[in-house]
Amino acid sequence: MRGDGPRITTRSGDTLVTSSFTLTQNGNPVSSQVLAAQFNGTITTNEQIDSGITANNAFLIPLAPLQLGGVTYTASFSGTVNGASVSKTWSFTTPPNVINATPAGPVTMKNGQSLAISFHAPSGLASWGYSTTLTTDDIQVVYLSSSEIMLTVESTSITGPNTINFTISDQKLTGVPPQTIQITVTP
Repeated sequence: MRGDGPRITTRSGDTLVTSSFTLTQNGNPVSSQVLAAQFNGTITTNEQIDSGITANNAFLIPLAPLQLGGVTYTASFSGTVNGASVSKTWSFTTPPNVINATPAGPVTMKNGQSLAISFHAPSGLASWGYSTTLTTDDIQVVYLSSSEIMLTVESTSITGPNTINFTISDQKLTGVPPQTIQITVTP
């Protein structure tokens, strides 16, 4: 997909001609650019013919990032598919402006225990790291997937309470606050 906005796709081999493709939030227009292979009529300043787009696609690219936090937007398209008129209007809601993590913390674990941490960032791209006074020999982190890790504390490593601060950030959306899980490790 080209960008983070709505798109129209018809069957392969169809010819999609765009007459209008708009985005609004609470009835107010959202500044956007339309990219399509064909337009009906005069091309406006916010429309662009793109020879890299197949004839069955049209893209609506917001010129600024959409607001996160459950904001509802409405997209409206009108044009033709193989010469037949088509109109479509739909709404979508942006994801919450938070990183979801399980467990949310604080968490207590003991020597020899493992903890699976799952997380999801609004953009779908998360990065993570941790800080602690423990050494890398005391902790093992196994990458299970792009949204889950397994943290294991070695069975004889800890002689007194220690803290691990595990922080997850959204790699793409800088306005999303990081989520930190505080993990207390005891003997």
